[in-house]
Amino acid sequence: MKKPKRYKLEAYSTLTQFNLKPIFAHFGMSKKIHWRDYVVFTPQELTGIVTNPESKFVHIYEFGSIVFTNFSYHESMDFVKYIDKITPKNIAINITIESEEYSFIVDSGIDETEASDESIIVAEHKPHSLDIVAGILAKSVAMDRIEMDVDRLLNECEEILEKLKIGNFKISSKKLFRLSAEILELKFSTVSSIRLLDKPVITWDKESLDDIYTELEAKFELMTRYDNLSTKHETLLDIIKVFTSLTQNKHGVRLEWIIIILIAFEVALMFHH
Repeated sequence: MKKPKRYKLEAYSTLTQFNLKPIFAHFGMSKKIHWRDYVVFTPQELTGIVTNPESKFVHIYEFGSIVFTNFSYHESMDFVKYIDKITPKNIAINITIESEEYSFIVDSGIDETEASDESIIVAEHKPHSLDIVAGILAKSVAMDRIEMDVDRLLNECEEILEKLKIGNFKISSKKLFRLSAEILELKFSTVSSIRLLDKPVITWDKESLDDIYTELEAKFELMTRYDNLSTKHETLLDIIKVFTSLTQNKHGVRLEWIIIILIAFEVALMFHH
């Protein structure tokens, strides 16, 4: 019986999305890029970039996640520096924001797939199995980043609410626009960029891959976290609507007073003449 083979995956979320086009072009990948695409570096592509590339893989996703398989931290940093040289300068790669570790284990001695919080064990390493695991991890760390940003916005709104309680409501239209834009951008990222609600194409006609995806989707609670994020997004949007209404009313009252003062001034001038 073969000894179980372990693949250690480590996923990182970055501050920005990746533009995959320069990476495809640099490595001679001429295929047309679609929103479902991601870049996979196999041991062959990694030759010359990292030492001992055997059994090592890298997955890069447009929504800003990188997943390293069987990499040490220093090797991951070396790879990031290499990629940073071939991507546009406006794409900042930050590998320290959010990360998760998980193991993919191939053990021919088991009959059924076994998933835990630390690993998933399969009897056979079928094509794209590793891609499925990497994709789940990539989505999970991207959601970690979005959750952190949403909580930051909730805290910012809470500070404004505390001032509102004591009658000190001062918020500029510029700040309201910024908050609204950030909330909508995060909501868009959750559904559109991460494509959280869509299963990978490779699971459509491969039952074994679909089983792995379904198992890990539940294990990482992706849909539950999505529902929680959706609730927070709607709460933030409701708060912004109230702030906008209050601001408009405040401006309306101010305008009414200006009109009253102008009328009074005009009346005073009439009496003066």
